[in-house]
Amino acid sequence: MITADSDIQAWLEAASRSQPSLIVPYVKTGHQATLQYEIEARKEGKSGKSVLRQGGSVTIYPGQTVNLGSMTLSRNMHDTCFVVLTLYEREKKVANYRFDCPQMADLK
Repeated sequence: MITADSDIQAWLEAASRSQPSLIVPYVKTGHQATLQYEIEARKEGKSGKSVLRQGGSVTIYPGQTVNLGSMTLSRNMHDTCFVVLTLYEREKKVANYRFDCPQMADLK
């Protein structure tokens, strides 16, 4: 969900050729902004539950794509997994995204 006056785009990329998989969240905006971010990855499966969290602050310039760090996850084929990215600008929540973890081609 994005507020009506927000021009922020966010997405995930993953390197899934091996386990654990590397997940990298990216943001891009049409205006200069200093954003605070919170990222949470949740995985649940036969081996149990796992929650990873990280956060920080980043200054973005118009049209610039910025990665917000990276997370590594080991997964099995039947695990459920998602990532939540929340962005704040001047202490106001401006965007909240929920992504399914990227598909991993070589899960066994």
